[in-house]
Amino acid sequence: MVLTALWVYRDCRTRQEVFAQAVHGPLGVPKASQFAHRVVRVHDRNATFWDFDSEKYWDFVDDPEVFAMVGRGVMKLTGTSTPQRAWQYIMSTYQTGDQIAVKINGNNFDYRCLAHLNPPPQVAKAVARGLTRVGVPQNKIVFYEAGGRDDHGFLPYYINAIRQDFPNVRFASTRDSDQDFGAEGTDYAYDDPSAKVEYTGSLSSEWTYLAEVLVQSQHLINVSLFRDHHWGGEDLVTGALKNHYGSIQGRPSHDFQKVGDNNPIADVNHNPHIKDKTRLFITEGLFGTYHGGP
Repeated sequence: MVLTALWVYRDCRTRQEVFAQAVHGPLGVPKASQFAHRVVRVHDRNATFWDFDSEKYWDFVDDPEVFAMVGRGVMKLTGTSTPQRAWQYIMSTYQTGDQIAVKINGNNFDYRCLAHLNPPPQVAKAVARGLTRVGVPQNKIVFYEAGGRDDHGFLPYYINAIRQDFPNVRFASTRDSDQDFGAEGTDYAYDDPSAKVEYTGSLSSEWTYLAEVLVQSQHLINVSLFRDHHWGGEDLVTGALKNHYGSIQGRPSHDFQKVGDNNPIADVNHNPHIKDKTRLFITEGLFGTYHGGP
């Protein structure tokens, strides 16, 4: 099944009590009257035509179908009549000169594991298409992956596919080798107190920092993947909030995938650079993974 889910990230972001921590801090539980969010789902069986054999499954995606899916999704999300009006609504706080950071899920972008689930470039192209059509210059759009590990970054197929249509969009990565094919280097904002993420509960002695590319941007779009994780004998699902594992320097000692007494994912998403800058989530399910992932 081909599935793309989109939702706006406004004043309060979630109903579940555990994610209240991401919105209001470890003790906050938002009131129902504060919610201002919407989730839509878009499906099109013609968006992919993979042969279930080639490792390069991203070559089996119909670009116009995906563009149309994202267009329908943002219109339904915002209640507008055209994709352009929808993107204007989503980016209503955009001002000339602002930078938009687009967090993709590149934590499997490793030459050794091309068969693992990586994001097809078509959804990112749809985002660039929507942003540029409402006046955002290409060079103010930065796709980034900053997980700080050898398998976190980009692969040439992803950058090349996007730059075919958008030659001036930018890519930022903490992996030095990505600069060989056009990505910018980015470090972590160690000197900026607002970029520090302090964990709570039993993790209160631990902290981390956000990537500079995120801190230096005025807007954030989170483009995540549906995929399975198999950690410690448990089947877990990665999603939108966990996508910011690729926005921080390493993970805490507590398993980042799990939700329990300690919620490091919520602590990270509670940082103002994420909480206050996020304009849109897109969770992409053009392809899926199972049996352990990722």
